Amino acid sequence: MGLMAQQKQERRDRIRKESRRLLIEQGYDGLTVRKLASACGLSVPTLYNLVGSKATIIAEDAIETFRRVSERFDAAAQGDPIDRAFALYDVVQAEILSRGPYFRALLPHLDAVPELRPVRDAMGQLLVAQLVRALSGGPRKAFQAEFDVHLAATQLYDLANAAFTGWAVGRVPEAELGARLRHGAALVLASGARGASKQKLLEIVRQSTAALQS
Repeated sequence: MGLMAQQKQERRDRIRKESRRLLIEQGYDGLTVRKLASACGLSVPTLYNLVGSKATIIAEDAIETFRRVSERFDAAAQGDPIDRAFALYDVVQAEILSRGPYFRALLPHLDAVPELRPVRDAMGQLLVAQLVRALSGGPRKAFQAEFDVHLAATQLYDLANAAFTGWAVGRVPEAELGARLRHGAALVLASGARGASKQKLLEIVRQSTAALQS
């Protein structure tokens, strides 16, 4: 990377860092391009030339988040399809909770703000694809022949999206988040599992139910 390209990347990284700070401190509506440009010591046109709109900045951060999730999942994933799917859930939960204030400020707006829906959809497609990969790895004997892996992955994404959004707005206590995710995912997967895999999932349902009731 040449010096000019390096300097440009450093400015882009600073803009993203300041955008996260403003989002946490002032909320989505408080994160304006004008405020961001001022915080970075740039003019508004220069900021647009470097990173584009507010939604584009958030989209880049979302892609970077998913890259980390994918790398951590690749390092942690092992075992049968069930173990791999829950490993992915665990990685996503750890990533979101490690940046709790940022995601609490962002997640409620992904469904509500039209300009952010493409970001939500892109993240959803990436996570569904990763879930399909997790569920397709290892022996297929874990599931019935007619089990629709893509449909199950989509249901698991919808479940996770609802749980994390509920956590972000205070409806789901952080202490219950993991049990809720495991409970819902186990029910989805158990509907198409067979043999020992089905019993394994039903045990997860039992354990997570007990955890939520305690």
